Amino acid sequence: MVTEILSAAEYSNEAIEYGAVDPACLLEQIELQIARAKEEALSKKEILEKIEKWLAACQEESWLEEYNRDDNRYTAGRGAHITLKRAEVLIILYCVPIQGTSE
Repeated sequence: MVTEILSAAEYSNEAIEYGAVDPACLLEQIELQIARAKEEALSKKEILEKIEKWLAACQEESWLEEYNRDDNRYTAGRGAHITLKRAEVLIILYCVPIQGTSE
């Protein structure tokens, strides 16, 4: 890819020197290519961010399901309040019904 860029640059320089290409036109084409590349990068970044959020949500939902299956979840232990708080937040976020309740 680097050699392609170098050869394209050399070709462009030679074309300008021999008058085969208008420098303003060449510059405009380069700016258009840069703009397209930036748009594509931004689009990919948005997609990757959505995927990361989705994966995080799946991970949290999986954790919540595992937590709900745990029979010892109500026993007081080290950090139990943090675990309970996390479960409460996830239940609110994902509107997941708590097992054993009638809704």
